[in-house]
Amino acid sequence: MSKRRRHVIAERSMMALGVAAVLLLLLSAWSPGTEAVGSRRRSLLGLLSGRPEAGAASAYSYETAYFPQILDHFVAAESRSFQQRYLVNRQWWKSGGPIFFYTGNEGDITWFCNNTGFVWDIAPRYGAMVVFAEHRYYGESLPFGNDSYKDAAHLSYLTSEQALADFAVLATALRNSIYKTPSSPLIAFGGSYGGMLAAWFRMKYPAIVQGSIAASAPIWWFQGLTPCDSAYLTITRDFSSVNPNCSDNIARSWAAIDRVAKSGTYTYILIHAE
Repeated sequence: MSKRRRHVIAERSMMALGVAAVLLLLLSAWSPGTEAVGSRRRSLLGLLSGRPEAGAASAYSYETAYFPQILDHFVAAESRSFQQRYLVNRQWWKSGGPIFFYTGNEGDITWFCNNTGFVWDIAPRYGAMVVFAEHRYYGESLPFGNDSYKDAAHLSYLTSEQALADFAVLATALRNSIYKTPSSPLIAFGGSYGGMLAAWFRMKYPAIVQGSIAASAPIWWFQGLTPCDSAYLTITRDFSSVNPNCSDNIARSWAAIDRVAKSGTYTYILIHAE
């Protein structure tokens, strides 16, 4: 099989699996004849939007706090600030113990907090404080409130560089002024884009971050650094290692997905997902 053929199969396999999963969720959430339809609709919308269901119970306990964060870290005369939300649990922590610091992704931080079990699982073993820091422009950490997405001028402060500086300032404050534990080692955690931030956090601010665990973090996946089809080729290889016919079987699902999309049902579901 040619390299181009493997690339196309892997790319379409990812799309097929993703669309199929969303369709199954949508169809199950909107199936008639159930008393839980409204609840399932809300849960699904929360999943798709990256936001937790309003009022959803958390499996973990934490305090919600807010930190006055600098709007622009790279302008000396900047005086504007916004409230950055972070979640903290000190249940197992003792002064001087490590701080497990989750670098928030592109979404409401409570969703990531409630779905990152690994951090919670190991915190008791190490006597760690657990902190989930929200990424600027997401959740409740909106620099300009409802106008944060108004136009390019308001969005100009939404960059990974600014977000990393947010984390550095917050981490320093947690150590030095909020909990007064300057000797506590700080370990960054993150997954996907959050994993990229966790890795870059350690690389850019090594004096603040003593270690980083970055899951599924394509920190080098940029044009000119890594071939753009490398992930697709790896995924194709994974599928083929399970069954040589796996990729072809997934490709056969495309026609079924096309039929559902053309039927109008999928569009109707999305339009009425309120």
